[in-house]
Amino acid sequence: MGELIQVRVTAKVHDQDRALKRWSGLSKIAFGQNFDQSFENKDLLSELVDALYDKDRLGQLPKNIDDALSKDIQDAHDYKKKLHSFLAERNPQEADKISYQLEDLLDKMEETSDN
Repeated sequence: MGELIQVRVTAKVHDQDRALKRWSGLSKIAFGQNFDQSFENKDLLSELVDALYDKDRLGQLPKNIDDALSKDIQDAHDYKKKLHSFLAERNPQEADKISYQLEDLLDKMEETSDN
C-alpha cells in the first residue's frame, strides 16, 4: 500500500433485489413487514445478519422462531465476522470459502423462517 492509496478486498451482495427476495422471510424478521428495500450504498449482508443478531440478543425475535434458528443466527454472525476478518487480512481465498458457507446457512435459515 502506498502512503495515500489503500488496497482493500471487499465482499458485497451484487444483486440486492434478488437477495431480498431469496431471503424475504429473514428480511421481514430482521427489518419488519414494511421494511425499506433501499439498501443502496449499504452492506445488505451485514445489515441483515446484524439486525437478526441484535433481535435475537435482545429477545425480540417472533415467538414462532425456534432455538435452532437462534443458533443459526449466532453462527451467521460468526461467519460474517470471519468473512470481514479474512478480507481485512487480504485473504480472498478464505473469504470466498466462508461466503459460500454463509450463503448456505442463510438459505437454511430462510427455509426455517417460512415454517
